[in-house]
Amino acid sequence: MGHPTDEHFTEIYNSCSRDVFRASFSYLQSSEDSENVLQDVFMEYFERPPKDERNIKSWLVSKAIHRSLDVLRKRKKEIEIQRESAYETKSEVDKESKGELEEALNLIADLPKKCKSAIVLFYMDEMSIETISKSLAISENAVKKRLERGRKILKGKMKNGNC
Repeated sequence: MGHPTDEHFTEIYNSCSRDVFRASFSYLQSSEDSENVLQDVFMEYFERPPKDERNIKSWLVSKAIHRSLDVLRKRKKEIEIQRESAYETKSEVDKESKGELEEALNLIADLPKKCKSAIVLFYMDEMSIETISKSLAISENAVKKRLERGRKILKGKMKNGNC
């Protein structure tokens, strides 16, 4: 299949863009970053649409999740660079809030990719196991196992004082 027609592209955009944005926002918590991900995902769809469009919404949401994870990895690297090069001039309250945010991002970012996707979709985006299964193109049992593993890892990190 070649590029979608303008009419078809507009129809897909209108029906799916809100879900793509929400999926991205659930990871990034930033409208600006989520809008960039939305744009990137639809540019990819326009340039290289999937061969089978029966599950187009799941395909688009999955692409948004992967792009959002890339943004989070980039953010983590930037935080590490800032931590190494910048000196602290903010108040203790600002330092504590920044530290808590970094710890939360680090806990999520350090999860294995498969577990992280399932955890974020289930808890942050409030998707059902069935919807996650379709979005990630895996069985419902696989989703349940990834959630179980992710929770176990997070619980272990919290017990060990990493939170």
